[in-house]
Amino acid sequence: MSSTNKILSDDSGQLWFFGNEYGVTPEIGIMAAHRGIRSSYIDGQFSYEICGVKGQVRDAVWIQTANKKQAILLARTNQPVAYLKK
Repeated sequence: MSSTNKILSDDSGQLWFFGNEYGVTPEIGIMAAHRGIRSSYIDGQFSYEICGVKGQVRDAVWIQTANKKQAILLARTNQPVAYLKK
C-alpha cells in the first residue's frame, strides 16, 4: 500500500507520480511501497516505469538544468534533495 503526494506532467503526455506516507498510526503502518512511477498513454498504448526514488517525497517540481535540459527536483522528508533527469 502507498500514497501519492505529488503528480507532475510534461508536454509529451507523461505523468509522474511520487509519494509515500510515514506519519500514520501503528495500526495502519507506513505506506512505503511507492518508488515513483512515470506513466505514458500515447497512441493507445499504456506504459510505465518505476523511477527508484526512496523516501517520503513531500514535493516535486520541474527545473531547467544549466544545459537547458528538464529535470525533476524532489524534496524528501529527513533526506537530501534528489533529482531525476527526464
